[in-house]
Amino acid sequence: MQKLNMTNPRAIPSASIDRAAPKPQVFLRPAIDEDGEPEDPDKHGEWEEWEECPEEYEESSTDYGAFRATDSAGKNGPCVAPSAKDRPPAEPLLPLGPIPTRESSSRENGELDETEKYYEREECADDYEASSPDDALHGPKHEPRKLPPIVRPSAKDHAGTLTSKDLASADPIGANGAIGNGVTGDWDAPDLSLLEGPAIPAPPFPVEVLGPYWADWCALAAKGANAPVDYTATALVTIAAGLIGNARRVAVTPSWEEPATLWAVVVGVPSSGKSPALDPLTSIVAAYETDMARDFEQTLQTYTAELELAAQKKEGWKTSVKAAAAAGNAPQAMPVDAQEPKRPQRPRIMIADTTMEAAAEIAAANPKGLTLSRDELGGWWRSFDRYGGDGERQFWLQAHGARPHTVDRKSLGRPLLIPRLSVSVLGGTQPEVLAELLDSEEDGFASRFIYCFPDPVSGFTLSKCPIDLDGAQTALQRLRDLALVNDGQSDLRPFICGLAPEAAIVFEHWWGERRTEATHHAGVYGAWLGKAGGLALRLALVLEHLRWCATPSANGANSANSFPEQVSLDALQSAIRLIDDWAAPMARRAFGTAAISHEEADAAALARWLKRTGRKQFNARDIRRSSSGPTGRLIKSHHMVAACKKLEDAGLIRFVGTRAGNKAGRAPLDYEVNPALLAI
Repeated sequence: MQKLNMTNPRAIPSASIDRAAPKPQVFLRPAIDEDGEPEDPDKHGEWEEWEECPEEYEESSTDYGAFRATDSAGKNGPCVAPSAKDRPPAEPLLPLGPIPTRESSSRENGELDETEKYYEREECADDYEASSPDDALHGPKHEPRKLPPIVRPSAKDHAGTLTSKDLASADPIGANGAIGNGVTGDWDAPDLSLLEGPAIPAPPFPVEVLGPYWADWCALAAKGANAPVDYTATALVTIAAGLIGNARRVAVTPSWEEPATLWAVVVGVPSSGKSPALDPLTSIVAAYETDMARDFEQTLQTYTAELELAAQKKEGWKTSVKAAAAAGNAPQAMPVDAQEPKRPQRPRIMIADTTMEAAAEIAAANPKGLTLSRDELGGWWRSFDRYGGDGERQFWLQAHGARPHTVDRKSLGRPLLIPRLSVSVLGGTQPEVLAELLDSEEDGFASRFIYCFPDPVSGFTLSKCPIDLDGAQTALQRLRDLALVNDGQSDLRPFICGLAPEAAIVFEHWWGERRTEATHHAGVYGAWLGKAGGLALRLALVLEHLRWCATPSANGANSANSFPEQVSLDALQSAIRLIDDWAAPMARRAFGTAAISHEEADAAALARWLKRTGRKQFNARDIRRSSSGPTGRLIKSHHMVAACKKLEDAGLIRFVGTRAGNKAGRAPLDYEVNPALLAI
């Protein structure tokens, strides 16, 4: 195309423009990457010039003759602009577009730099859009390179005037790629329903059920973390359940017992305070483990010495067996001290990222039970199919019920018998990840969780009130000190706490109503409600012991020898209130996330990320590949594209991608963000 120097633009009538057929413009057609986008041309071959289109080229456009060559390997070759006869007729007056080069990159206040050159355009390309139907200002739909505006005159100007005043008075491309001033552009009112969150409001956590000490403690801890008290209270109840472990069970009838084991998931968007709210309690447990492991190094040294002694004894026994065989005598049995001693396991309370085999070995060495704690439960949940079948899933289902379990794995060398596999679970996840997990629910796994999904705390406050970590550590130590009891036959078993008589009456009536209600609900919520009876008993057992451990008395009632022997009416009523007023509505709120499509959940997650990071524009491929970009399903190309389409339909973003110089090929996935999203 002919270059026009627009240092001093004047009227440009059509007759003044040379219509001679230009020499074909040649450029490299690069390979297409996995996302359907062109790779960097400088990394793929050399530039090749063609005088005319060879016959083996295919025409990819019927009206503007862009051609693509294919070699024997099917790879893309260079593209060639067609001859003059293939060009459409020129318009009487041509719109002007800037040359996308590094040299033409300066403008101030809409004025044109004297060094800037312009290309003619045969027509206004599809990747430009007009800001008005008459005086049409056109801006490229991509992240701006600070180029001057591209102007197409109105119908009245087709007679022939286009002046520097016209160009200078035109509104420039906005700073964020918007048409106009870069603040509001020409956006329509967006649909914000994707960002409204669950339809069921978050109920407040009834901290009174924890008892006076823990209610105040959780409130202060949550304030210090700038997080909802729901997170801290849920962590307290779950960690307390893990510390009680197999030491206690509650029995409502001779045939119905429940362990203290609890599973809980705290749900929230990133930076909602999930981890800071859990940190004070997990740090207390970490301190316990450090204390428990003080003598472990000495224990390990003792084991090493015993192992060496056993090896020597075994060699002596082997020698005696050979001598007996040579003399025709019966060999002696291997002595006990020649048998390899069992390797000691470091005392543990909490585990994190672990395989089923490792968890089984640790659980076998810690018969009181464990707590699994993870910042993101999605990875743990998804890992259950790593071996094929449902072996790992069944392992964890057994762990929820504190039932006997046998692990048969070659890597362990022998069957591993665990009399009571008890593992409480505490972890976090994001709403869209939870929706994905719930969508794959098949065996009632999700119905075993307590769901904590509060609204996030707005703003930020520096809390000057210290948390009583020492008092909490001392109180929870009493739960840690609870031990299994001897059953009189040299075996250890849990101590069974019965329901107080009046508590049993209340429970029977309440559970009868809830069990009937569960039959009227289908899906995962119906399954969850069907397990609410067992959950109420577990919560009552934990609440009874939480109140006990935090209530010192002069007569030593808080010593390990004076623990609660039954679950009181007050503890049971508190558990029932916790379920009816908080846990059940929270479950419905969490399960509501599974009712929306994956694309809607992904779009909401992307919108929240854009708002949180303050992005005015973005490239979809770049952010999904970035270590600081959106997580979850959005790291996959097709999920990101679908999410962007949803946000486009909602008017929250718009596509502004265009190839430099209006070259043929796929445009980059550049988007502009509606300022209304960032202002929410």
